[in-house]
Amino acid sequence: MKKSFVKRLLVTVLVFVLIFSLAACGGTGKQADQPTPDEGDKPAAPAEKRTYAIIYPVIHQFFDPVTTGAQAYAEKLGNIELFIHAPEGGQVQQQIEIVENLISMQVDGIAIGSTDPEALAPYIDQAIEAGIQVVTFDSDTPNSNRAGYIGTMNYEAGLHMADVIAKHIGEEGKIIILQDVPTQGNLVERLQGIEDRIKEKYPKIKIADVQSGYADPAKSVEVLESMIEANPDFVSYTGIGGAGGPAGIAVWKARGWTNQDKMNISFDNTDENIDGLRDGLITALVSQRQHIWGELIIDSLNTLCDGGTIEEHNDTGTIEVTIENIDTYQDER
Repeated sequence: MKKSFVKRLLVTVLVFVLIFSLAACGGTGKQADQPTPDEGDKPAAPAEKRTYAIIYPVIHQFFDPVTTGAQAYAEKLGNIELFIHAPEGGQVQQQIEIVENLISMQVDGIAIGSTDPEALAPYIDQAIEAGIQVVTFDSDTPNSNRAGYIGTMNYEAGLHMADVIAKHIGEEGKIIILQDVPTQGNLVERLQGIEDRIKEKYPKIKIADVQSGYADPAKSVEVLESMIEANPDFVSYTGIGGAGGPAGIAVWKARGWTNQDKMNISFDNTDENIDGLRDGLITALVSQRQHIWGELIIDSLNTLCDGGTIEEHNDTGTIEVTIENIDTYQDER
């Protein structure tokens, strides 16, 4: 009788342990993997397998460091299955369909940079109601129930960009601005920051035109050319989205310009933009720190799945990149 009682007790304990592990993140009912021994110096990670998805607002080289960082960190942890998605051309409906598909898959966590925050908010909330942890990055959706935002505070980035423009053009002259997708929340905030700072501090700077290229490289070049033709006396151009800097580089090359003729002061440290800076086709860049976002996304989702809380805004900041600090800026804090 004693041996039988002990056996039944052990079975009961094991059943409770299994139930607890299955409920640890969102109650999806997926079977947990057993922890592997001798993990060495790997970071502490939950024992069960977890599936996370990263959804970009557009397909662009800017996000390559996010993917690389997230994949490397997931591999290091050893128990994270990672899905990477992005809509073509920043199409809102495609992003909605991606979220709906992930809900049906019952993933454990989603990190999303919304192409259109208003349109995506209800679907983010649907994911949360389905027991999925959701954070935003790059482009926030503050009117949703997302747990927190990781990345650049884009209004502040716009303020920073305005100060950089003013410094380089001597606080005077006409500027033109190219957006990508005009509904994309981060770009709306950046533009607002630029406009507010100029109005507040730099009355001699005039924003002559703002147009959108919808993240399409060919269209962005076409739109930029039209703005230049309409405003030949502009002194500086700014691309505030991923296609902006490269569009400026292409136009400057075609016209035989350097940054001594007209200034190109744009966002982001993509390889093409950095090469343009080295080649004298870009005057300065306002860079984000997207190379650390991938790890922060996974850590944040793990914390939420473990029942913890995260900061509502995890601001990773921006930094000006010029030819003087081009080789050292990623080390600056």
